[in-house]
Amino acid sequence: MKIRAPQHDPDATARAREALLAAHRRGEPRELEAHWDASGPGATIEDLAALVKLDMQCRAERGERPTVQDYAGRFPALAGHKDRMVSLIYEEYCLAEERGEEARASEFCRRYAPWADSLAWQLDCHAHFSRFVPAPGPAPRFPEVNERFGGFRLRQVLGQGGAARVYLATEEDVGDRKVALKVSADRGDEPSIQGRLDHAHIVPVLSVVRRPEGDLRGLCMPYREGMTLDRVLDRVRPGGTGRRRAADLPGALVEPGEAAVDWPGFPARGSYAQGVAWVIARVAEALAHAHSRQIHHRDVKPANVLLTRLNGPQLLDFNLAHDRDAVEEARAALRGGTLPYMAPEQLAALGDPARWPQVGARADLFSLGLLAAELLTGRRPRSPDPALPLPAMLGELLALRAQGQSPLATPGRAIPHALRAILERCMRADPSQRYPDAEALAEDLRRFVGGRPLRTARNPSPREVAGNWARRNRPLLALGLAGALLAAATPSLKTWAEGPNAAAVHAGVGHDFIAKINLPPKDRTEQKRAEKALLDAAHLDAAEREYRHALRLDPKLYTVHEGLGFVAQRRGRPDDMLRHYADALALATAPGIEIKDVDLANLYIGHTNARCQQALLLLRGGRDGEDKAWRLYQDNVEELRAVRSIVDPVYRRQLEAMVLHSEFGQADCLLVRDRPGAVAAYRRLAVAVAVAMKASPKNDVLSEMAQNLAQRLKDYALATREQL
Repeated sequence: MKIRAPQHDPDATARAREALLAAHRRGEPRELEAHWDASGPGATIEDLAALVKLDMQCRAERGERPTVQDYAGRFPALAGHKDRMVSLIYEEYCLAEERGEEARASEFCRRYAPWADSLAWQLDCHAHFSRFVPAPGPAPRFPEVNERFGGFRLRQVLGQGGAARVYLATEEDVGDRKVALKVSADRGDEPSIQGRLDHAHIVPVLSVVRRPEGDLRGLCMPYREGMTLDRVLDRVRPGGTGRRRAADLPGALVEPGEAAVDWPGFPARGSYAQGVAWVIARVAEALAHAHSRQIHHRDVKPANVLLTRLNGPQLLDFNLAHDRDAVEEARAALRGGTLPYMAPEQLAALGDPARWPQVGARADLFSLGLLAAELLTGRRPRSPDPALPLPAMLGELLALRAQGQSPLATPGRAIPHALRAILERCMRADPSQRYPDAEALAEDLRRFVGGRPLRTARNPSPREVAGNWARRNRPLLALGLAGALLAAATPSLKTWAEGPNAAAVHAGVGHDFIAKINLPPKDRTEQKRAEKALLDAAHLDAAEREYRHALRLDPKLYTVHEGLGFVAQRRGRPDDMLRHYADALALATAPGIEIKDVDLANLYIGHTNARCQQALLLLRGGRDGEDKAWRLYQDNVEELRAVRSIVDPVYRRQLEAMVLHSEFGQADCLLVRDRPGAVAAYRRLAVAVAVAMKASPKNDVLSEMAQNLAQRLKDYALATREQL
């Protein structure tokens, strides 16, 4: 049985860090062990390493010389995590440099021999970057709102970064036309580069104006009402609670009472993942247009994608596309928050200009993958401490890229397998393993939105592939043509039907037939109900055929046993129902099997219902079956209470309702031998059900149970009082 560990409270770790920092500032630092204990149960090794790094920095500010050897002796768990140890040793190296000491890489590698290989690579990167990246100079002074800039009056700041500001302005010589004016340092070829691009999802440049002092210039662009993706993320909050839908993305652009935004082709009724994929596909198409003209953006991030009400996604800011001056680009990237979105080859080129030829179109695809991951999870890409010197930041980011941890690995976020496969291909460390070009990426994203097979990436989930296929072919499946379709389908589907995923394909078709059985008829006349019953019987026959075929191909696919359990329930075969649901649970909770909470909850509910049906048959057999029925109900209670670690409140309430249902069955068992005891049990249950219904007022199981309990008490209470 799959038992889930309790989730760690990230606020506890944050409080521990704040307490550590406050204690150092007061000059009263406690032992680090006390702060680590305050992080609470479930805190990770990454949390411990962050505390250690902060303690090292605080102690260094007080003139001490902390060493990782000391911490590793006090926290032995650190030594088993190579990446964390290398990061901490690198921190010790940087602190030594900041004190003006001559930190020798060879000496550090000798002292920390078990991690020497990775450490030598990181210190080599550090030496490289230190040669090329000096400290950044002061930022330019930008004009204020209501000032004039050339022929424009600046009305409002629309957005700003470290190297530029974008204003809502009026062009006084053209009837006070509203425009967007991007003001930045007057260097590079951004105006001529962006002026060569003509695409529906790239904001064009209308004109260029320069300040008389010669330090700043303004790019005049059409004003398109909307907001950048970083602001959209603040409104949509994909990492928070509640279910997101595709419509939430355009919905973020409007205020309550305003008309909804309607983008042509946008899947307004689709899932949030489909909405994200549609937006990213438009940006990929814009990049494909730029790449076809040998222009690489090099600064793809949420702040540079504008969601507009009328034109949908728009790609902004080709400032870093203009040249390959590593020093200037590194400064702009640091101030503009770009570094966490950069591909590893681009980070390396910032420190070593000789590597710029390796930074091509695929670096933009890496950044776009990180942007999409942030839209899905609500979590920014991992980044180093911004207080570090730029060479140290670049070195740490390269080390993070080398770890290969996917930013999509976020607990509680159900990301479709196909979209996960697309984005993970974008974010591979080796550029040659990413998509060959932006158009190939856009094509796979369009296919995902439409539920079609991917062309370049591979969907690793046979069940998802089969489900998509069944949804695309639903009209023909309703006519009973599943067999003909499987024989005459596309070449890729033929491969699945004949290859290792054939069982999942047949199971998916079976699921589609079952879904039709659960659809209630809109017209509830007697004739329509009779027609629906005949059609349901045909669908049940077709589903059973598909499940039987899938079972012969792969007897270890838990969804097949689940489907057969449902068929057995509808056929009135409780023995088969119990057997198939038991097999499905055993397979689904085996080590290494990934299953969503909703699917696992449904399996437990199906297994519970199967036992309840068995128990009812035993009770109908009279006194001899009462003991066996009681044991079946007790098995349900024990099993469901053991899996309350399914943390989603919706599923937990469903399982608790089934616990009450089984306890109701146990009370029925008491009627055979102990009627007063049964009545007392009914009364206790009536109270428990009333409490549960306040939390789940629309739960059908609880509603039916409340009615039955009322009837039981009415039937048996008077007789019990007369007996007494």
